[in-house]
Amino acid sequence: MRDRDFRVNFRAVWFLVIANLSIFFLGSLARIQQWELPGSILTVGLILFFASWIIIAGDILTNKIANRSFWLISMFLVPPFAVLLYLIQRDKLLRLGEE
Repeated sequence: MRDRDFRVNFRAVWFLVIANLSIFFLGSLARIQQWELPGSILTVGLILFFASWIIIAGDILTNKIANRSFWLISMFLVPPFAVLLYLIQRDKLLRLGEE
């Protein structure tokens, strides 16, 4: 059986995704409220987003999952939601991919 684990700890990936979404939301709120450093907050959110996106895209490409092309396309069309939904559905997708 192939290695089904992330290259990074699963909890760390969850932390990256949740931190990315919350910091990006905070940066958007900062821009709306005209705080002093919304650009810096958004930059940190984008760095965390790209880190989590690369980890999850690598996981999709290395593991045999169901509907691989759907998940890759959705990561380009709706990245924040696709990353979060993929983490929620990951175990089910791996089981379906093995069948």
